[in-house]
Amino acid sequence: MTLHNNNIFKSSSNKDLECKYINQLCTQGTICEKDPDNNIVKYFVSRNVFKWESFIYLKFVTLDIFPLTTSCNGKFVHYTSNMKSFRNILKNAGKKYSYIFNELFSFLNNMKSLHFLHGNLHIDNIFVEKHPKLKFAVIDFSNSFLLCSSKMTSPSYKRTSFMKEYESDVKWKYIVYWDFITIYISIKLFMIKDITALTALEIAIQTYVPKPILSECINFWLKEKNRQNLEKALQ
Repeated sequence: MTLHNNNIFKSSSNKDLECKYINQLCTQGTICEKDPDNNIVKYFVSRNVFKWESFIYLKFVTLDIFPLTTSCNGKFVHYTSNMKSFRNILKNAGKKYSYIFNELFSFLNNMKSLHFLHGNLHIDNIFVEKHPKLKFAVIDFSNSFLLCSSKMTSPSYKRTSFMKEYESDVKWKYIVYWDFITIYISIKLFMIKDITALTALEIAIQTYVPKPILSECINFWLKEKNRQNLEKALQ
Protein backbone atom coordinates (compact mmCIF):
# COMPACT_ATOMS: atom_id res chain seq x y z
CA MET A 1 0.00 0.00 0.00
CA THR A 2 1.34 3.41 -0.95
CA LEU A 3 0.21 6.36 1.12
CA HIS A 4 0.50 9.85 -0.23
CA ASN A 5 2.45 12.78 1.09
CA ASN A 6 1.68 16.47 1.00
CA ASN A 7 3.01 16.82 -2.55
CA ILE A 8 -0.13 15.20 -3.95
CA PHE A 9 -2.16 18.04 -2.48
CA LYS A 10 -0.97 20.34 -5.27
CA SER A 11 -3.98 19.25 -7.29
CA SER A 12 -7.26 20.56 -8.57
CA SER A 13 -9.06 19.78 -5.31
CA ASN A 14 -9.67 23.41 -4.40
CA LYS A 15 -11.38 24.02 -7.75
CA ASP A 16 -14.36 21.95 -6.62
CA LEU A 17 -16.44 23.64 -3.93
CA GLU A 18 -17.69 20.43 -2.33
CA CYS A 19 -14.14 19.16 -1.83
CA LYS A 20 -12.90 22.59 -0.80
CA TYR A 21 -15.42 22.74 2.06
CA ILE A 22 -14.64 19.18 3.17
CA ASN A 23 -10.88 19.86 3.16
CA GLN A 24 -11.27 23.06 5.18
CA LEU A 25 -12.87 21.14 8.05
CA CYS A 26 -10.75 18.00 7.86
CA THR A 27 -8.59 17.46 10.96
CA GLN A 28 -6.55 14.32 10.16
CA GLY A 29 -4.22 15.15 7.27
CA THR A 30 -6.37 13.84 4.45
CA ILE A 31 -7.61 15.62 1.35
CA CYS A 32 -10.43 15.13 -1.14
CA GLU A 33 -10.73 15.92 -4.81
CA LYS A 34 -13.13 15.00 -7.62
CA ASP A 35 -12.33 12.39 -10.25
CA PRO A 36 -13.44 12.74 -13.90
CA ASP A 37 -16.74 11.01 -13.05
CA ASN A 38 -17.47 13.54 -10.28
CA ASN A 39 -16.87 11.06 -7.47
CA ILE A 40 -14.90 12.07 -4.38
CA VAL A 41 -11.38 10.66 -4.09
CA LYS A 42 -9.85 10.82 -0.61
CA TYR A 43 -6.08 10.66 -0.12
CA PHE A 44 -4.38 9.79 3.17
CA VAL A 45 -1.06 10.90 4.63
CA SER A 46 -1.27 8.63 7.67
CA ARG A 47 -1.33 4.84 7.46
CA ASN A 48 -3.19 4.72 10.79
CA VAL A 49 -5.97 6.98 9.52
CA PHE A 50 -6.30 4.93 6.34
CA LYS A 51 -6.47 1.68 8.32
CA TRP A 52 -9.08 3.07 10.71
CA GLU A 53 -11.37 4.38 7.96
CA SER A 54 -11.02 1.05 6.13
CA PHE A 55 -11.94 -0.85 9.29
CA ILE A 56 -14.99 1.35 9.93
CA TYR A 57 -16.19 1.13 6.33
CA LEU A 58 -15.96 -2.66 6.24
CA LYS A 59 -17.72 -2.98 9.60
CA PHE A 60 -20.75 -1.01 8.44
CA VAL A 61 -20.66 -1.60 4.68
CA THR A 62 -23.89 -3.64 4.69
CA LEU A 63 -25.82 -1.10 6.78
CA ASP A 64 -26.04 1.63 4.14
CA ILE A 65 -24.73 4.60 6.12
CA PHE A 66 -21.77 5.28 3.79
CA PRO A 67 -21.77 5.80 0.02
CA LEU A 68 -20.41 2.93 -2.05
CA THR A 69 -16.63 3.13 -1.64
CA THR A 70 -13.61 1.39 -3.10
CA SER A 71 -10.09 1.44 -1.70
CA CYS A 72 -6.66 0.92 -3.25
CA ASN A 73 -3.17 2.41 -3.09
CA GLY A 74 -3.89 4.33 0.09
CA LYS A 75 -6.94 6.18 -1.17
CA PHE A 76 -10.73 5.93 -1.09
CA VAL A 77 -13.12 6.57 -3.95
CA HIS A 78 -16.57 7.56 -2.66
CA TYR A 79 -19.15 7.11 -5.40
CA THR A 80 -21.12 10.29 -4.76
CA SER A 81 -21.66 11.47 -8.34
CA ASN A 82 -25.41 10.89 -8.02
CA MET A 83 -25.59 12.58 -4.60
CA LYS A 84 -25.54 16.13 -3.31
CA SER A 85 -23.82 17.50 -0.23
CA PHE A 86 -26.16 18.50 2.57
CA ARG A 87 -25.04 22.09 2.02
CA ASN A 88 -26.51 21.97 -1.49
CA ILE A 89 -29.67 20.30 -0.20
CA LEU A 90 -30.16 23.20 2.22
CA LYS A 91 -29.53 25.74 -0.54
CA ASN A 92 -32.40 24.28 -2.55
CA ALA A 93 -34.70 23.28 0.29
CA GLY A 94 -37.51 25.65 -0.53
CA LYS A 95 -39.48 25.63 2.70
CA LYS A 96 -39.20 21.90 3.40
CA TYR A 97 -36.88 22.38 6.35
CA SER A 98 -38.95 20.43 8.86
CA TYR A 99 -39.01 17.36 6.63
CA ILE A 100 -35.29 17.62 5.82
CA PHE A 101 -34.16 18.08 9.44
CA ASN A 102 -36.39 15.32 10.76
CA GLU A 103 -35.07 12.91 8.13
CA LEU A 104 -31.49 13.91 8.91
CA PHE A 105 -31.82 13.46 12.67
CA SER A 106 -33.61 10.16 12.16
CA PHE A 107 -30.62 8.99 10.12
CA LEU A 108 -28.23 10.14 12.87
CA ASN A 109 -30.33 8.35 15.44
CA ASN A 110 -29.90 5.18 13.40
CA MET A 111 -26.11 5.66 13.50
CA LYS A 112 -26.34 6.15 17.25
CA SER A 113 -28.28 2.87 17.59
CA LEU A 114 -25.37 1.16 15.80
CA HIS A 115 -23.01 2.54 18.48
CA PHE A 116 -21.16 4.47 15.81
CA LEU A 117 -19.97 8.02 16.52
CA HIS A 118 -18.80 9.90 13.43
CA GLY A 119 -17.15 12.63 15.50
CA ASN A 120 -16.88 15.42 12.93
CA LEU A 121 -20.23 15.80 11.20
CA HIS A 122 -21.01 18.99 9.31
CA ILE A 123 -23.04 20.01 6.27
CA ASP A 124 -20.23 19.15 3.84
CA ASN A 125 -19.46 15.53 4.72
CA ILE A 126 -23.08 14.36 4.62
CA PHE A 127 -24.36 13.41 1.17
CA VAL A 128 -27.93 12.92 0.07
CA GLU A 129 -29.60 11.04 -2.73
CA LYS A 130 -33.26 11.64 -3.63
CA HIS A 131 -35.22 8.57 -4.78
CA PRO A 132 -38.00 9.07 -3.78
CA LYS A 133 -37.14 9.77 -0.13
CA LEU A 134 -33.96 11.40 1.11
CA LYS A 135 -31.19 8.85 1.48
CA PHE A 136 -28.27 9.99 3.63
CA ALA A 137 -24.66 8.83 3.69
CA VAL A 138 -21.57 10.11 5.51
CA ILE A 139 -17.90 10.28 4.54
CA ASP A 140 -14.78 11.50 6.37
CA PHE A 141 -14.99 9.16 9.38
CA SER A 142 -11.35 9.35 10.49
CA ASN A 143 -12.47 10.96 13.77
CA SER A 144 -14.98 8.26 14.61
CA PHE A 145 -15.11 5.59 17.25
CA LEU A 146 -17.43 2.79 18.35
CA LEU A 147 -19.40 3.16 21.55
CA CYS A 148 -20.16 0.03 23.54
CA SER A 149 -21.58 -0.55 26.99
CA SER A 150 -18.26 -1.67 28.43
CA LYS A 151 -15.59 -0.12 26.19
CA MET A 152 -14.89 2.12 23.25
CA THR A 153 -13.12 0.95 20.10
CA SER A 154 -10.95 3.71 18.72
CA PRO A 155 -7.89 4.34 16.55
CA SER A 156 -4.41 4.96 17.92
CA TYR A 157 -4.39 8.68 17.16
CA LYS A 158 -6.22 11.57 18.81
CA ARG A 159 -9.52 12.57 17.27
CA THR A 160 -11.00 16.05 16.99
CA SER A 161 -13.78 17.81 15.14
CA PHE A 162 -14.34 21.21 13.54
CA MET A 163 -15.54 22.15 17.05
CA LYS A 164 -12.04 21.04 18.16
CA GLU A 165 -11.50 18.85 21.21
CA TYR A 166 -13.96 16.20 22.20
CA GLU A 167 -11.63 13.45 23.39
CA SER A 168 -10.43 15.27 26.50
CA ASP A 169 -13.08 17.87 27.29
CA VAL A 170 -16.17 16.15 25.98
CA LYS A 171 -15.58 12.47 26.60
CA TRP A 172 -18.29 12.58 29.18
CA LYS A 173 -21.90 11.58 29.65
CA TYR A 174 -23.06 13.59 26.60
CA ILE A 175 -20.75 12.01 24.06
CA VAL A 176 -23.61 10.03 22.47
CA TYR A 177 -25.11 13.37 21.39
CA TRP A 178 -21.92 14.68 19.77
CA ASP A 179 -22.94 14.03 16.15
CA PHE A 180 -26.28 15.76 16.71
CA ILE A 181 -24.51 18.76 18.26
CA THR A 182 -21.89 19.24 15.56
CA ILE A 183 -24.34 19.05 12.67
CA TYR A 184 -26.78 21.27 14.57
CA ILE A 185 -24.13 23.97 14.99
CA SER A 186 -22.94 23.55 11.39
CA ILE A 187 -26.50 24.10 10.14
CA LYS A 188 -27.04 27.10 12.42
CA LEU A 189 -23.89 28.77 11.15
CA PHE A 190 -24.93 28.21 7.53
CA MET A 191 -28.59 29.20 7.93
CA ILE A 192 -27.99 32.04 10.40
CA LYS A 193 -30.19 34.52 8.51
CA ASP A 194 -33.04 32.13 7.68
CA ILE A 195 -35.54 32.33 10.55
CA THR A 196 -37.79 29.66 9.02
CA ALA A 197 -34.92 27.19 8.82
CA LEU A 198 -33.66 27.96 12.32
CA THR A 199 -37.13 27.54 13.81
CA ALA A 200 -37.54 24.16 12.11
CA LEU A 201 -34.06 23.15 13.29
CA GLU A 202 -34.82 23.99 16.93
CA ILE A 203 -38.03 21.96 16.84
CA ALA A 204 -36.36 18.97 15.18
CA ILE A 205 -33.33 18.78 17.49
CA GLN A 206 -35.48 18.70 20.66
CA THR A 207 -36.75 15.24 19.71
CA TYR A 208 -33.22 13.85 19.97
CA VAL A 209 -31.27 16.05 22.41
CA PRO A 210 -32.72 17.26 25.73
CA LYS A 211 -32.67 21.04 25.95
CA PRO A 212 -30.35 21.27 29.03
CA ILE A 213 -27.79 19.04 27.31
CA LEU A 214 -28.06 21.05 24.10
CA SER A 215 -27.42 24.29 26.02
CA GLU A 216 -24.41 22.85 27.83
CA CYS A 217 -22.88 21.57 24.59
CA ILE A 218 -23.36 24.95 22.89
CA ASN A 219 -21.72 26.68 25.86
CA PHE A 220 -18.78 24.29 25.52
CA TRP A 221 -18.44 25.17 21.85
CA LEU A 222 -18.63 28.92 22.52
CA LYS A 223 -16.00 28.60 25.23
CA GLU A 224 -13.72 26.59 22.93
CA LYS A 225 -14.26 29.05 20.08
CA ASN A 226 -13.36 32.01 22.28
CA ARG A 227 -10.29 30.17 23.59
CA GLN A 228 -9.08 29.62 20.03
CA ASN A 229 -9.59 33.29 19.17
CA LEU A 230 -7.62 34.30 22.23
CA GLU A 231 -4.77 31.95 21.33
CA LYS A 232 -4.64 33.42 17.81
CA ALA A 233 -4.55 36.95 19.22
CA LEU A 234 -1.63 36.04 21.47
CA GLN A 235 0.46 34.44 18.71
